[in-house]
Amino acid sequence: RVAQHWLDAGERERGAEALLTAAKEAGQLLRLREQAELLERAAGVLRALGERRRCFEVLLQLQQVLSGVGSVEQRHRVFDDLLSVVDTPEERHAAMIERAIGLFNLGRWSEGLEAARAAVNDAVSREAPALMTAEARTRLAGGLSVLGQTAEAEQQFSLARPAMSAHPDLHERAVFMAEFASFLDNIGRNREARIEHQAALDAARLCNDMSMRCDILANLGVSYMDSGLPRLAAQALEDSVRTRRLHELNLGGGTALLTLGQALRAIGEYSASIVHTEAQRTSWMEERPSFVCMCDYSLATSYLHLGQLARAQQVIRAAAVSPEIAAGVRAKFLVVHARLADALGQPT
Repeated sequence: RVAQHWLDAGERERGAEALLTAAKEAGQLLRLREQAELLERAAGVLRALGERRRCFEVLLQLQQVLSGVGSVEQRHRVFDDLLSVVDTPEERHAAMIERAIGLFNLGRWSEGLEAARAAVNDAVSREAPALMTAEARTRLAGGLSVLGQTAEAEQQFSLARPAMSAHPDLHERAVFMAEFASFLDNIGRNREARIEHQAALDAARLCNDMSMRCDILANLGVSYMDSGLPRLAAQALEDSVRTRRLHELNLGGGTALLTLGQALRAIGEYSASIVHTEAQRTSWMEERPSFVCMCDYSLATSYLHLGQLARAQQVIRAAAVSPEIAAGVRAKFLVVHARLADALGQPT
């Protein structure tokens, strides 16, 4: 209300300051959607005032908030706004990193990898400060790890670690620890990974980044699953999912719900597993339709454990004819369908 009062009075500078103050307060109270709306309004006012540099800084902050609560369309729009106010090499570099992060968040790993590599090359060619180069290397290493390019990922993590471990920004330090922990999980060093996950989780709590905290909890849950500890995995994943829902954070982009369903199935809670897997399936139908088959297979397995063979067969049959499913996966689903038909006394 204070901001609108100044804006209505033509005092746009005071209006922008009031919007930024309100956004900070909303963030401290974890009202992230409200914070995003206020930041977007403030950026618009600052742009109109010709305060390009401050507008850029606010848009960067907005992009980070939207990673937790924003839609794909919102993130694309803000990234376009970022590019429109870029002026210095440092700002261009920051925008390049945001592009890589955005593509990774959308599951477009190959494109994100190209964007992250471009950011590293940009920093190295300009002989940018060590922290700037290390931040870019961290993003690149994370993408390489996901795509299974472990040798180069380890090299990039090693190059980034000295600067990132002493980073003055606690958020960036947490990012590095979280990415490195996931890498350790990917190469089977789960015990070391969990130590890094916990350190990253502590840092995320200190900098009050709820979205990052949820991501780290989800990754910790995966680490427990990989180590054959489904009960601990379920606890970490339930904490992640519960916190996301409480603070209206995005649920669909990652695999937390699916992994939680798998953990619950591993400890015999089949009905609860189905509830969470169905929720993951619904969110992926819009954002990642090609991933839905993973949910279908998990659902069918839970129905089998409950003795609901006909329901399992129905899920498998629908998945097998989906246009989104890969040919190799379709063949496996058809084999399972044939076995279920045989068990039910149906012609195959």
